[in-house]
Amino acid sequence: MLLLSVVSYKLVANLSQIVAAYIDPNTGGMLFQILAVLFGVISGALLLFSGKIKGLYYRLIRRIRGS
Repeated sequence: MLLLSVVSYKLVANLSQIVAAYIDPNTGGMLFQILAVLFGVISGALLLFSGKIKGLYYRLIRRIRGS
């Protein structure tokens, strides 16, 4: 247990020395813009292919039920 606590202390001490990062104040806005575009693309793809997705789902259900 002592070895584990020493190792974890050393790890935290080394990480605090290595990581000296500055997060720009506009990072949240940029992240929101990226996530908004990804949400739109994924929603559009699901809407565009919804018929094919439903057909695949129902085919799988029929195959599982054995009919």
